[in-house]
Amino acid sequence: MVGYTYQDFLKYDYVFEDRIEKQELIKLKKLVKYEEVDVIMNTVREILAENDQRIRKDAIAQGIAQGIAQGIAQSNKAIVKNMLSLGFSIDVISKVTGLSTEEIEKIKQS
Repeated sequence: MVGYTYQDFLKYDYVFEDRIEKQELIKLKKLVKYEEVDVIMNTVREILAENDQRIRKDAIAQGIAQGIAQGIAQSNKAIVKNMLSLGFSIDVISKVTGLSTEEIEKIKQS
């Protein structure tokens, strides 16, 4: 393992500032005075890995939610077009799909 000095840690702390809480960075800087810098750098890496993992999970969940919403919108659009082609009124379509009459009109125009 490559050794890090206290100066190395202070020199590169800006790299960590945008990825970990300011409070955690302050604690780490205080610990550096008493602990081995390699131990502190490993702790920082672990914190960054946990944050990255949480961010990735949040992004995946958000992507899934967006995909579901898009699928529902596409399905509603197909249902509206089918119901219009079968002669249903916009009011009935609105009651069946839960879409507003404005949304149905927009689909009708597309």
